[in-house]
Amino acid sequence: MIRLVVALLVGMLVFIDVAPALAQSDGTIVVAQEQRRRTLFDLLFGEPEPAPAPVQQAPRPAAAAPAAALPPPKPQVEKAPDATRLAVFGDSLAIDLSKALERFYAEDPNLVVVNQGVSSSGFVRFDYFDWDKAITEQIAADSFDLAVVIIGINDRQEITTSGGASRR
Repeated sequence: MIRLVVALLVGMLVFIDVAPALAQSDGTIVVAQEQRRRTLFDLLFGEPEPAPAPVQQAPRPAAAAPAAALPPPKPQVEKAPDATRLAVFGDSLAIDLSKALERFYAEDPNLVVVNQGVSSSGFVRFDYFDWDKAITEQIAADSFDLAVVIIGINDRQEITTSGGASRR
């Protein structure tokens, strides 16, 4: 029974392959090798078109190109004296975030973004920039109402404690 099913499937595949050649009206069978086979590249990108003959044009006088106009600057909104101060602490990720927040809240008079990011710094690198000290000073100075801390670029290092021990 399985052999019969396999034989029928093979026969159907052969018939499907030969059917276009048998369906020709003039009774002749065109051999497949006479026709150019279409490849997957041809199906996806089309057949290559012949290069057009170069056309020589008379040179035109150079016209001054119109200057690209920049969009008008956004109006500067004066921030309220009692506006909420949002401080963004961290490494270069914090610098980018604070710039984005400044653009986003540029027209909001009730929010001031304070950029406290330090490039190439990290919370585990006290030799370059001491974040503990800097944040403690900012808290003591009462320089912000809300804080966002974003870290990650330079913090994949061992944490060293004051005793010199390192933890992972």
